[in-house]
Amino acid sequence: MTEPHTPPQSHVTAPQQERSRRTLRRIAEAGFRILRDEGPDAVTVTGVAKRARTSVGSFYARFDSKEALIRYLGERALEDALEQWTDRPAPTSDALPLRDRLDAPLALLLDLHLTGPALALALLDGVEDPEPPRRRRLENQVVEELHRDLNPTEGEPSDPSPETLLPFRILFAFLREVALRAREEEASGFPAPDALRAELVEGLAAYLGEGRASANASVGALDLKEDVNPFDVWG
Repeated sequence: MTEPHTPPQSHVTAPQQERSRRTLRRIAEAGFRILRDEGPDAVTVTGVAKRARTSVGSFYARFDSKEALIRYLGERALEDALEQWTDRPAPTSDALPLRDRLDAPLALLLDLHLTGPALALALLDGVEDPEPPRRRRLENQVVEELHRDLNPTEGEPSDPSPETLLPFRILFAFLREVALRAREEEASGFPAPDALRAELVEGLAAYLGEGRASANASVGALDLKEDVNPFDVWG
């Protein structure tokens, strides 16, 4: 995970020297590894210090508690996720079929949740999580910008209605469950990322109104068919 441009100052004593910055990076990386391998309950001061190859005293020179480290990890994960989403490729032409326009952003979102910072956010959801929650902050930016990318307009875009954003919010909630299930079931044949992405593209396109046999449809139309289960990835 890349280091943020400005560390969350409220959760860490800001390092002034390069050696101290390297130690902070090792502590944060150790915290993320333990979080992903064992979950938030396993993130302890002694465990992080040992994995970071530093002392408990060095830990406390930067964080006043385990809780402060967890808050720092959460804010770092949020910052990294937002940065990677913001740096996504420009939207493809709106003349292309909806499925083609969905492929790249959904591939990025899936990657963020399976192996990237959004996995850390899912694991830390509600843990040392100030208002507004970190995942909600990421969700709000992702769903609004994904809707805008799929619905280019001239001039200033109008605020989308809650109903218009609903499919993207459902997608975002589903991605959290995918991230947690993939982590838990990694050794038991969880679907491959490419298969998951194809199902997400197909499901969201159907949710948004582009039927399975149709090549073109209005993205803004929320036309669910009774026999369509758009997120039936494993069925």
